[in-house]
Amino acid sequence: MFMPKIIDFSAPEDEFESILDMEDEMEFQPAPELDMPFSKKLLDELNTVGFKVFVEYYKDFSDPDSDEAYIMQLMSAKETYEESACQEKIAAAKSIIAQGLGREALQIILCSNKVDSKTVQLAEILLQEE
Repeated sequence: MFMPKIIDFSAPEDEFESILDMEDEMEFQPAPELDMPFSKKLLDELNTVGFKVFVEYYKDFSDPDSDEAYIMQLMSAKETYEESACQEKIAAAKSIIAQGLGREALQIILCSNKVDSKTVQLAEILLQEE
């Protein structure tokens, strides 16, 4: 488990700089409870989409016949996102699916404490259908 070093701001400046340098060398590590490898890029894309949005529109994102305009129309009917935000979310979700990382994204969502129980249940159903 990573334990942060307590920084003494009264310490000499060069010691403070060495602590900052250590942060640059730290590698991204998944949360231990996930117990699976995944990339920071996947997490970034998933955060762009939003965990709940990814699950709610998963079938639409996964459907090769569902183009951006169709999904935007669906999202506009239920969500209050600006058009540019919808485009960004759709592009990130389609990217995750195109890379074959849909299952991994759903597994991350299942292990997250950032989503409500309804979203978790739907993610479980989607994983079973995959």
